[in-house]
Parts: sequence; C-alpha cells; structure tokens
Amino acid sequence: MIATLLFFVTVIGIGLLLDPFFAHMHRLERLGLAILCGSVLLPFLLFFASAYLHILPLAKTGVGVFFRSGVTVLALASIARFLLSEIRALRAPGRSRSAPRKKRRVQISVMISTLSLIAFAFFVVIGIHTRLFGWDEYSYWMYAAKVLTVTGGDIHALLPNAYGSYPPGFPELAAWNDALQGDVSIQHAKWMAPLYFLGALTLEWGLFKRYQTSTSRILIILALTVWGCQSYDLFTILAYGEMPYVDLYTPGVIYLAFSMRSKDMRDLNTGVILLLFSAFLRVDGWIVAGFTLVLFFLFNARQVLTAVRAKKRLLAYACAALPILLWNLYLLHHPTLAGWGTRLTLSRVDARLPWPFMSRVLGAMWMTVSNLRVYPIMAVYPLLIGYALVKRNRALWFLLAVVLTQFAYLFTAYMTVFSSFEALHASSLDRYLLRVDPLISAGLFFALYDEKTTRVWATMSQARRRAG
Repeated sequence: MIATLLFFVTVIGIGLLLDPFFAHMHRLERLGLAILCGSVLLPFLLFFASAYLHILPLAKTGVGVFFRSGVTVLALASIARFLLSEIRALRAPGRSRSAPRKKRRVQISVMISTLSLIAFAFFVVIGIHTRLFGWDEYSYWMYAAKVLTVTGGDIHALLPNAYGSYPPGFPELAAWNDALQGDVSIQHAKWMAPLYFLGALTLEWGLFKRYQTSTSRILIILALTVWGCQSYDLFTILAYGEMPYVDLYTPGVIYLAFSMRSKDMRDLNTGVILLLFSAFLRVDGWIVAGFTLVLFFLFNARQVLTAVRAKKRLLAYACAALPILLWNLYLLHHPTLAGWGTRLTLSRVDARLPWPFMSRVLGAMWMTVSNLRVYPIMAVYPLLIGYALVKRNRALWFLLAVVLTQFAYLFTAYMTVFSSFEALHASSLDRYLLRVDPLISAGLFFALYDEKTTRVWATMSQARRRAG
C-alpha cells in the first residue's frame, strides 16, 4: 500500500514541476496535467539516466538508491510547493467567497451521466482484479518492464527485442512501479492505465469548467467519452501502452481546438507540449503529432506564426520535444533491427497498390468503423459534419479533420508497414481508433455549446423561469 502511494506521489510530484506554466488554469485541470506530464517526465528521467548518464537508476546499488531517493525528494518538494501556493491563494485577502448555491432541479441527463461514470469506474476496479490478460501485455509492454526491472533500468537490454525501437515511456513507468513494490507483477501495472485515464478526465473537467461550461454538460461529454467506444473499458484494464498514449494525445488536440476558440496562446502552448510528450509513448507518436500540428497550422496559420515568433515559446516547445528527440538520437547510435521503418519497402507497397487488395483493406476498416456496437460514438460523426457545413466553426472543423486524417493515416499504415494478414483484416483497428472517441465527444461541445447556442439556450431558460 505504501509503495503504491509512493508511486502516485512520485508521478504527480514530477508532473507538478511544470505547474508554473499552468498557473492560470482551473485547479482540477492542473492536477490532471500533473498526472499526465509526470507519467512521461518520470520514465524519461529513467531513460536519460541509463542512456546518457550511464547509471542504472533501478539497481540496488548506491548510485541507484541515490537516484531514486533524489527523484522522490524532488517529487515531494514539488507537491509541497503546490500545496503551499494553494493555501496562500485560499487565504488571500482579496479572494471572493463563493456565493451560496441555489437549489436546482435534478436533471435526468445529469443522473444518467453520473451513473454512467460510476458504472465505468466500477467496471475498471472489478476488471483490474479479474484475471484478464492481453497478448501485447506479455509480447512487449510487461516483458520490457520486467527486463528493465531485472537489469536495474538498463535501456540497452531492450535493443535485441523485436520492439526495440518503441519508445520506453510506458515500460519505464511500469519498471519504476515494480522497483517500488519490490517485485515484478502485472497487477501493479494494471493500475497505470486507469491513472492516466483519470488524469485525462480530470483535465477535461477542469478545462471545460474554465470555459464556463455547466456541470451537467461536462458530465454528458465525459459519459459519452467513456462509453463511446466498447474498447475503452477493455484497454483501460489491460497493461497496454496504447491507452496512456490516447490519454495524452487527445487532450493535446482538444487544447489546440480551444485555443482556436479563445485565441489564448497559453492553451496553444499546453496543446503543443502534450502532443510532443505523447510522442514518447508510441513508435509512430511523432508522426501523429506531426500531422496534427500541420492540420492546426492549416486551420489557424496566423496564431501559429505568432507563437513561433516568441522565443520563450520556441524554447518551451524544444524542451517538450526532448524526450522523443533524445530517444531517436539514442536509436541512431544504437540501431535496432525492429520497428515500422524496417518493414517499409517499395516491393511491398507496389504489391499492395492493385485495387483488389486496397478494396479488401478498406472493407475491413469499414466493418470496424461502421460497427456501432464497437464504436457507437461514430454515429455522431456524420451529424457533426452536417453541423459544421451549416456553421462556420473552425475549432469543430479542426477536430473533424484530425479524426478523418487518423483514418487515412491508419489506411496508409496498413498498406505499407503491416503484414498482409494484418492489413486484410484491419488488425487491432478498434484499438488504434481509441484516439478518435474523445475528439468526437469534444466536438459535441463545439457544436452544441458554442457561444451563440449557449446564449439562445440561456434566453430560453430565463423565459421558462419567468413563465413558471
């Protein structure tokens, strides 16, 4: 129990090192960001110590113990600083006290959304304690975590693995957890994906609150997120690196969409930082982050150029890119015969260009995308397109374009780097498309709760109250 608590403290504490950059945000928003950022910064520190400082951070040697103690003290000091700043803010003389709450009628939508979130949390807790395992848990993620734990955090030990080119973000975090627990167990790692997901939901709650969204609407959006895809409940209780990636990448995209709506450069900075951090969690994360930022530039070139001109922002972006840049620099000096790049050949692409092969790949993808039992949230996507055609809402168009580009990108991946069997069956597409669910849910906010619609609904509510 103490080891688990220490794991949570170190993750959140290391993430709170970036809290000064998020001081303008809602308190829950900052806490969610601390969880997500800490879940990347902490494993990056372990990787950097092994690859560049040539020390074994998880070993039981004096250097290893000193490193772990230093990380723990740094995390505790960061949490203490955060708590002291919050106490000072609460005691500030000019702080206005909250007004007394008015009695409100309990809406059916609020009850349903709350019960949906509680049911999802209950499913996750029960699922974690159920003996349910996935193939990828043992083929790479937990295998890599075990290797890192046994070798004291030696990143070089992962090079001979078939997935040696995968960024070690998730395995390093699992190995840190195992080192704190004192043994290697997959049950320890099963709590990590729910921690990421909790951070993402907490972040989105605070973000929507900061933009004056009512609690009922936030609950509806979050309920649609957790139940918009059947695979969300499954992959939240498996020790896969896919869920942590989704929980870091999608909030980054949502921040970019909000920056288009609010013109707030601070939201743009947060979105870029999260996207760059997410690249340390997937082998193709830098590609996905790259085309997402390109799309953002196409929809909002003026704001991007304004941000690029600021030297402080460029420095922040460069620091956020350090995890993935240093990982790729490490791979240049320690090449591995693994990864997607080794599978890409002209002969393979040429053999798959004929229409019969392409049509079967597209058909397999369509079977997954159109299956509303797997992806019920997809039923909303055409409605959002119809709304976007009527209303000029660039933030919504940006989210819809990112979702559509994800489909195109995955089709390209099936045609180039996947095996023929995987391509013809669109293997694991339900897992890869997890990243579009939160984006479509956020798109509902921009479609149904934009400024004009909110004013109309507020006027109608006032009229009903006067009539009543």
